[in-house]
Amino acid sequence: MYFSYCPTKKIFGDNAVPALAREIGDAGRIALIASASAMSAPGLAEALAPLDARICLRQISHAAGEPDYLAVGALADTLRERQVTLLLCVGGASVIDLAKAAAVCAHFPGDADEKWAQLLASPFDTPALPIAVVSSLPGTSSESNSTFVVKDARRNKRAISKLQCFPRVMAFDPRFAATLPRRQLHLSMFDAYMHVLEQCIRPDPVCLVNDGLCITALSTILDLHRRLVSGEFADEDLLRFSRISSFIIDGATLGRGVTVDAVTHEIAVFLSAHFPMAHGETLARVLPEYLAHPANAGKRARFEQLMARSVTALNAFHGKSVIADFELHRHIAESGILGQPVAGGRAPIGETEIAAFLDERDAFWQQKGVAKEDVGEVLRRTIQRLDA
Repeated sequence: MYFSYCPTKKIFGDNAVPALAREIGDAGRIALIASASAMSAPGLAEALAPLDARICLRQISHAAGEPDYLAVGALADTLRERQVTLLLCVGGASVIDLAKAAAVCAHFPGDADEKWAQLLASPFDTPALPIAVVSSLPGTSSESNSTFVVKDARRNKRAISKLQCFPRVMAFDPRFAATLPRRQLHLSMFDAYMHVLEQCIRPDPVCLVNDGLCITALSTILDLHRRLVSGEFADEDLLRFSRISSFIIDGATLGRGVTVDAVTHEIAVFLSAHFPMAHGETLARVLPEYLAHPANAGKRARFEQLMARSVTALNAFHGKSVIADFELHRHIAESGILGQPVAGGRAPIGETEIAAFLDERDAFWQQKGVAKEDVGEVLRRTIQRLDA
């Protein structure tokens, strides 16, 4: 079994941002790629001030959601023109995804379409400009892994991984994320929860190390969820969430040496191109349908076993019963992450489009031991419920 640890240096706490600035050191020419909301946090600009003299590009984004390939191509051209040697991302997933994709595409010639084609065709270890991250949202799934999501010409979201896109260093200071709304935290928490499940919902146990780590992560998320629902959630919980989520989604610890399911994420990414839902909400709508499908009876049993053990682990840690049991629909309802039913007026998703998606990802389904037809049934059932 191959097992490795995340190459990203992770720094947490009140002095995380100054420590990140010291880690960057004499980094040459820096591009600051940041979200406007993140940069508005009191004290953050002052913490980044030691890097000001080396920042040759400042791109502040007001956009939400994943970047498209045109924005990636434009930023990549600017990085080349300004001779940038390091990207400093400040914010959540959208700016980090943009920076990661542009860090690779800066090495490619041509226009945005040509850069996009080269990005898709490039090997896993293709070169990229180095990246540092100040995370403003725990659990963004980008701050300490090698994966980024970009919208293609059809506005479909494409998840891409490149080895050199692991950030060199990541900093999280809860003072710069303390104003996050409760629902946003729950959405991020469900995404992290889903990443753990996809490492371990195979029908039978395979690796005690992997499953033990997953139970630890699941019990921590349950505890954070409990505190958020009860109103006890505080800055130290933000710090705990950032630490556990960076461990969950770093792409180099959980899941090494085992087959990661990832089917729920694949379906959710497809649906998010057609329904106005946050990523965490899309996952929360797909997961119950996926586990309820007859072909996934073994995974459903495994899921119930893992959640029961996670509840036991959490109660044992506290030395008392803080959670009586776990029920998925109740957990989702308590989170308040499901929005209102999708209103009419949306263009229907045609069978041709669904079939194209299933055919395109068929090799992926086969790697996971999942039949394309079963994925199609789960996808169609989820769409029916959303349109009902």
